[in-house]
Amino acid sequence: MTLQHDNTTSQTAHSVHDVLQDRNVSVLPWPAKSPDLNPIKHVWDLRYREDILLPHVVPFLQAHADMTLQRDNATSHTACSVHNFLQDRNVSVLPWPAKSPDLNPIEHVWDLLDRRVRARAIPPRNV
Repeated sequence: MTLQHDNTTSQTAHSVHDVLQDRNVSVLPWPAKSPDLNPIKHVWDLRYREDILLPHVVPFLQAHADMTLQRDNATSHTACSVHNFLQDRNVSVLPWPAKSPDLNPIEHVWDLLDRRVRARAIPPRNV
């Protein structure tokens, strides 16, 4: 899931980083992680609503009315109950085509982070 704020300008750029910077887009990655930073493998719609959306995402978006929620097409994100939950709270959601990881900005952010970590003078031992 990514929260995006977009003050779009009509500029052309050649890399994802340039596009994001040129359009003044802030990408706030919110991947499903447990407290020990391991991916949460099973997030169903109720857990997603109760543990992620209700206490964290919805209050943040309600405090920042100019922000839009971008989700991937994980089952927990696209469930009817989640759609209704977000709609009832007037959360703006970016329409997203199925099976489009190449369009998801967080994938490019992870790639950029990986390249920067691997380029460090003393490479990490656990990457």
